[in-house]
Amino acid sequence: MEEDATQVFTPIDLPIAGATLIAWRPGGSAGEMQLAVDWQAVPALFSWLARCGMRATAFSLQPEKQALRLTLHLEAEDAP
Repeated sequence: MEEDATQVFTPIDLPIAGATLIAWRPGGSAGEMQLAVDWQAVPALFSWLARCGMRATAFSLQPEKQALRLTLHLEAEDAP
């Protein structure tokens, strides 16, 4: 299997250590995802999203008690 192969996007079962799903609000080929993340998980998360064919159109990162809250507005790369 090629390393650049597209992966399936599923926010329920994140394959990124240090990232936990808080909420997923789907909307057609887009959606909003909120996560609790460790700072070190952020680059891996963006790489995974790219491999899944998802593009972050906006994001915010805010400190929380034990982690960071990452809010992502996502859109499928093949969306019209």
